[in-house]
Order: sequence, then C-alpha cells, then structure tokens
Amino acid sequence: MKKIYFLWGLLLVLSLLFGYFLGRLDFFGFLDGRHEVNFIFLLGALITSYFLTLIVIFIDLVKNKNEYIFYGVGSLLFTGVFALVNGNILAALAAGLLFIGFLWIVAHHARRRLEMFVHFYPNEVFFPILKRGFLFVVGMFAVINFFQSQIRLENNTLISPGLVKTISKPFIVVFNKQLEKQLQDELGNQSGSTDNTAARKQIVEFVLVQTIQSTLNADGKGIGIKPNDIPADKAIVYQNGGIDITPVIHDMTDEIALALNIRLQPYIFIAPFIVALATIIIFQPLMWPIELVENFISKLIFFILLRSGFIKIQKETREVERISI
Repeated sequence: MKKIYFLWGLLLVLSLLFGYFLGRLDFFGFLDGRHEVNFIFLLGALITSYFLTLIVIFIDLVKNKNEYIFYGVGSLLFTGVFALVNGNILAALAAGLLFIGFLWIVAHHARRRLEMFVHFYPNEVFFPILKRGFLFVVGMFAVINFFQSQIRLENNTLISPGLVKTISKPFIVVFNKQLEKQLQDELGNQSGSTDNTAARKQIVEFVLVQTIQSTLNADGKGIGIKPNDIPADKAIVYQNGGIDITPVIHDMTDEIALALNIRLQPYIFIAPFIVALATIIIFQPLMWPIELVENFISKLIFFILLRSGFIKIQKETREVERISI
C-alpha cells in the first residue's frame, strides 16, 4: 500500500507542477525575444508530462480501484493552478479537459499495451504510450496559443515590435540584395563610381524611396504605412557599396506592428484558430528527437527501479486459443 500512496502523491505533485509550467508558458515570448524563461517553462512542461505518463502507467500496474478518483483530483489541481498563474478561466477549463483526456488515454493505452508483450522491453512499451499522451500535451499548447492570440488581437498586440524585429531579419537580407541590384540596374556604374559616401547614400535613399513606393500604394493602403513616413535616411551605406536597411526597420517597429495589427482586425475570429493549428503542426515533428531521448531515459529508469526492487518482472503461464487450417 505504501507504493500506491507514494505514486498518488507524485501524481498530485506533478499535476500541480504541470499546471504551473503550462500556465506560465508564453509561446509569443519566444518570438518577442524572451527565450530563456519560456524555454524553462516549456522544458518543465515536457519533462513533467513525461513523468506523469510513467506515474500513470505504474498506478495502472497496481490495479487499484480508486485510481480514477485521484486522476480527477489531479485534474482539479492542474486546472486550479493553471487558472491562477494564467488568469484565463476558459483556457484553464479547456486545458483541464485535455489533461483529463491525457490521463485517461495513457491509463487506457497502457493497460492494453502491457498485455500485448511476452517479453518486457521499456522502449517498445512506453514510447507508443507517450506518443498518444503527447498529442494531448500539444493540444494544451494549442489551447494556450488560441487564447493568448485572441487577447493579443483584441489589444492590437498580436504582432509586437520584438516580433517584427525577429521575423524581419531574413527579409532584410533579401531586401538589401534586391536594393543593391536595383541600384546598379537603375544607375549603372554611377553608384559604384561615386567616391563620396554621402553622395552615394543620397542615391541609395532615392532608390529606397522608389522601391517603397512601388511596393506600397501611394496612400499607404498596403499595410497602412505611407512611404514618406519611412526614414530612408537611416539606411547604412558601406564603402564597398553594400547597403543595410536594418536601422530603417528597427526605427519603425512600433509603427509596423501597429499597422499589421490593425490589418488583422477583420480576422479576429479566425486568426486564433490558425495560430492553434500552426502550433500543432510545429510541435508534431518534436516526436522524433523525443523518441531518441526517451529510449535511453526509459531504459535507465527501469533499470534503477528493477534493481531497487520498486518494480519486478514476473513470469506467468497462460492458456491461449489458436486457430489453424
């Protein structure tokens, strides 16, 4: 009986931790540059969900009739902590329902999976169960992003200045190359033969404004920013003729973010669903690296548990029916 009480205690503690990590997790923080803290919460959620899977499997092995009562208590603790740290009751309720589904599918699939094998191999048993449970964890991630994106859309903060800086980096590199090419095409050797850096900078600013005018409509209907409001004079022109418009974009991150958020307002009802779907698509490939890590960890954990006597492997004789012709 001591073992089952110990497992139930771990289940409740892990449910609390899982609710805390998920409730504090902000996926948009990764895009805004707040990587360290959110990475800790994401890693904590993944590790906690892994050990929750193991604990549920162990509890199922005990075959105690009260296990579903403790699953319910664990779900209530998870939902309560999630609501406290996240502040969104609807998100907490949706995540809580998925957490109940997570515990149930792990317990149900463990019971069926463990009865399939004649010889016990941890990697053959636990990864398929973990894979089923991970689908519900990804669903919780999607729920978090759904409600976070909904709130951000209402406050015109879905696209933040930090996010603009992050996603603009690859586009700036391409735009710099295009601008250099356009400068050569339109001005021929004039840009390269101009020894005066100031004069060459004026040429670049002229071409930059022309490019912006061809990209955006004259009245700014493209993304809501007028070409004349763009500080083209902040573009950097190097001695070798290279061009860098990074300071131009960084100086306008607030205006670009506001303009994009305004453009997203007509899609306020559908955008959160798109964000949630994108979350599921992004996290699905994570199963490949998780499988490699899980193989090693599961073998190590069960080696320790077997040597310590916490679990044991017993051989039993069964009668089975076979059909033949």
